[in-house]
Amino acid sequence: MSTEEEQNPERIDGQLPQLSDVIPDEVFEKIKKKDEGVPIYKMSNNFRLRITNHRKIFFNYTRDISCFSCGHDLHDSYTVSGNRGKTRCVPCAVKYHIIDEVPEEIKEFV
Repeated sequence: MSTEEEQNPERIDGQLPQLSDVIPDEVFEKIKKKDEGVPIYKMSNNFRLRITNHRKIFFNYTRDISCFSCGHDLHDSYTVSGNRGKTRCVPCAVKYHIIDEVPEEIKEFV
């Protein structure tokens, strides 16, 4: 018996490893949902608002960033960007008077 068969007795000679064996479980579940046609992102990410040249409100669905003020994870949520990389969640932006109020278009998502 070879060392490969000793490590994984269920593996058949010449068979490639399964996708679930190679990638972490949480990533595999997202891929599995995507293959089933279940949308991963349920929020509307079409809304963008430019407040000034340095301040914008947008839906962050790709970058792993956190709120400058409270440290909350901003992945898959609405974000207020500022200059010098100071990115905040919408409630903190209202709290620190960066924006006056939450726009009507995104109130249900915040």
